[in-house]
Amino acid sequence: MKIDPYLNVDAGTMNPFAHGEVFVTDDGGETDMDIGTYERFLNKELSKIHNLTTGQVYLDVIESERRGDFLGECVQIIPNITNSIKEKIRRVAEFQEDGIVSRMWRNCRRY
Repeated sequence: MKIDPYLNVDAGTMNPFAHGEVFVTDDGGETDMDIGTYERFLNKELSKIHNLTTGQVYLDVIESERRGDFLGECVQIIPNITNSIKEKIRRVAEFQEDGIVSRMWRNCRRY
């Protein structure tokens, strides 16, 4: 699973000169080229749920709020955004049978 901090919902409209070519998964997900690299490395087809952006998380939470899923409560980063992130990671973990490859941008230390 790749988690990107950018607010774009997917890589489909991002400048390929600045971010790299778009890789389209078999289920139609528009991801960056790293997912294609992961597919070759793992020798396994990945789907759009293997790529998560901050934009996808915020869009999901805002759409839930507009549907009334929060029953009028104040929607906040903690717990609503963080719960959405955890749920999306769990969904990939349930989908995977042999583990998760994770790459976190900006929030990880390089040793």
